Amino acid sequence: AGPAKPKAVSRLDPRVQAFVKLIADIRMMERAMREIGFDPAQMPLGKLKQSTILKGYEALKEISVILGHGGLTSSSGGGGSSTSSGGGGGGTKSQRILELSNTFYSIIPHATVSRARPPLIDNVKILKDKIEMVEALGEIELASKVLESGSRDESEVHPVDAKYDSLHSKITPIQVGSEMHNFLSDYLTNTHASTHNTYTLELEQAFEIERDGEAAKFKPDVGNRQLLWHGSRLTNWCGILSTGLRIAPPEAPVTGYMFGKGVYFADMSSKSANYCFTSREEPVGVLTLCEVALGKQYQRFSAEYEAVGGSGVI
Repeated sequence: AGPAKPKAVSRLDPRVQAFVKLIADIRMMERAMREIGFDPAQMPLGKLKQSTILKGYEALKEISVILGHGGLTSSSGGGGSSTSSGGGGGGTKSQRILELSNTFYSIIPHATVSRARPPLIDNVKILKDKIEMVEALGEIELASKVLESGSRDESEVHPVDAKYDSLHSKITPIQVGSEMHNFLSDYLTNTHASTHNTYTLELEQAFEIERDGEAAKFKPDVGNRQLLWHGSRLTNWCGILSTGLRIAPPEAPVTGYMFGKGVYFADMSSKSANYCFTSREEPVGVLTLCEVALGKQYQRFSAEYEAVGGSGVI
């Protein structure tokens, strides 16, 4: 065998390289899986499939139907059974909750301490936690698939460039100190809500994003446009850039979404930053600032799970 071929040189701006490395880090994704309570030892990243995600959603959706019909209380905190003692068949519903909880845990393996049994999914809080978990796993599964599809010979294409190409987006860095960068930095600071006072936000680097084919989908006739923020975990950005902002699938219960299934934005940067799930150990997150065409608004000031019936992607 001849000498090993040298690795190809990256064609990307170093700032873009750093961003791609940030959102396309497999070890970061595996760490995130453990942080949300998933056990990657039982189901490694490469074995996680969309069909598994959808089956997990289906079990949770059936649980949400039972909880929504008052068979069990929505305020139980410990995960134990909280059966209804009235005449509505609480015992039967409690047994069904047990069966569905076991089904869910067999589909989505959890990391548990010693031999401790995972809690019954018998109240809305636990249900929402599990919906968020499955949603996060779905994003990680998609990111893994996107990155796998972009893998190529490293002697021909630099690994970071291959990952960049799989995102199907043109990513252009905005010069620090430029008028646009200063505007974004001020907007980030000025839309930080006073109630979110346990952290500060600082703009490290901004990029202009142009997804392939997105300009052709633009609908100039939809009005009421606003600049709004959207925040998400680092694990989610490969999927967002490659396929767009997605709405939860039909298999997902509506219970986990305050105003139903849709794409959520905020006019406060800190509200969206909360969904980046950063920490003192991992303080870097990604926010996007979008021009959002709201059209005719339906105003609500408290949760309404059936407020919208969205589907598809944006």
